[in-house]
Amino acid sequence: MIVLGWLTFLALVIVAVVVAWSRTLALLFPEKIRTLEVDYVTTPDLWKLRVCRYRRERSQGEPVLLVHGLNANQNNFTVPADANLADYLAERGYDCWTVDLRGTRSSRPPFAQGRDTVAVEDFVWRDLPAVIGHIQKATGRAKIHYVGHSLGGFLLYAYVQAHGADRIASGTTLGAPTQFNDVVPAVPKFLVQAALRFPRLAGAGLRCALPFARLAGTGISAFPVNPNNLAPGMGLGDMYPIIEDPAPLVHAEVFGWAERGEIALRQDSLNLTKGYAEMKFPLLAIFAPADPFVLPQAGRAFFDSIRHGDKKMLVCSRENGCGEDYNHCDLAFGREGAREVFEPIMQWIKAHPAPDAVKQAVKPVAAKAAEVKAAEAKAPAAAKEAVATKAPEAAKAAVEAKPAALAKESAAAKTPVAAKATPAVKTVTVPKKAPAAKPAAALTDGKPAKAPAGKKAATVKQPAPVKEAVSAKPVAAVKKAAAPAKNKAAAKAKPAPAKPAAKGTKG
Repeated sequence: MIVLGWLTFLALVIVAVVVAWSRTLALLFPEKIRTLEVDYVTTPDLWKLRVCRYRRERSQGEPVLLVHGLNANQNNFTVPADANLADYLAERGYDCWTVDLRGTRSSRPPFAQGRDTVAVEDFVWRDLPAVIGHIQKATGRAKIHYVGHSLGGFLLYAYVQAHGADRIASGTTLGAPTQFNDVVPAVPKFLVQAALRFPRLAGAGLRCALPFARLAGTGISAFPVNPNNLAPGMGLGDMYPIIEDPAPLVHAEVFGWAERGEIALRQDSLNLTKGYAEMKFPLLAIFAPADPFVLPQAGRAFFDSIRHGDKKMLVCSRENGCGEDYNHCDLAFGREGAREVFEPIMQWIKAHPAPDAVKQAVKPVAAKAAEVKAAEAKAPAAAKEAVATKAPEAAKAAVEAKPAALAKESAAAKTPVAAKATPAVKTVTVPKKAPAAKPAAALTDGKPAKAPAGKKAATVKQPAPVKEAVSAKPVAAVKKAAAPAKNKAAAKAKPAPAKPAAKGTKG
């Protein structure tokens, strides 16, 4: 019991020292974001992911998404200042976007979720689609360039197999594993268990060990870096903010894939190992000869298996002209990284330009114009058909209106108002005090007009078709004109103005 008590006490002291040392380092080496364009992208399940934009002022260059690896964050591409991939591409006119995937310190989980609930499927089906869609909307580009380091490169392979490559102009991977058989043996056993059981303590322990690893002067498996190949000015303050606490479920998935010998997602419905050969997008795969996670022979076998012809493989070794044999991490910030890594990436991006969304819309617009032209071509035929349809109706109406017109002509000979209402007949001046207003009023009532006093009434009976000759609209007009006739004095002083006869009435 005494020994157990002392061991427990010793463990608590170690934990307290690690936590205190980690917090001290965090105060000494805070994260430095060197851009003012910082935003948060909301995923379908309400995680908020930080994205930072690095570009020249008002630059409209092609967008490049930089995706970090396991137990890391976007600082992997932004340190040291002026000697990193984000700055290199931005200075040459590209619009660079870095992202912190869910589970990193800057990410904001929704209620009841956190680092312990994060899985690889979340990266593939939620995080990446949301971030890529955000970049497309912000830039107006139909496609983006994708650059991924370590697990970030592996996620490109998974994304393309899950969603297709329609939104990927080009892809570049740096030390991206395609199978994890070599990854697990390279990690110390105690770190594997710590990542699964005590992720926060494991992350703090890695950050606390950084100063001692740097002093050791040699790369160790927990830090796969060639210390002789670090960029000038790359110090502890640059490396410390990069390291994140492990996500237990992600590590459990990786270890499970290593045991199975193949990688599958969504209850084995998507087998990535079997789908590598069918990927179709421009791929630049960069490997490091000293990388313990991706052995050179494994990288070559993967590259050769891809059937798509637009691909290129680069091994950063002394044998191929590099100053040092690269390790896993220094692929992102090597001593001669600008010449040996960044320049080939830029040339690959340049060879596969990202089209504008506006250019993509030209085809639909042209198709719409063709539709309009075809409609215009059909218009004369439609008009001709309409005329042919209406012609018989018009002729019928004219025949029906002819008796009415003849009756109107007969009435015009004996009714002064009828004579005045016909525009084709010369206007007859009616003397004052002539009883002409009454026939007009009688006409508005739909009754035959009476002859003036002293004359014999007309022997010709008003024919019924006269009512048809006076359509609804002329009657209304006559009513409006005859309205002043209600005032008898005004009617005697000035007769009601004549109105045109109904359509189809001859003069």
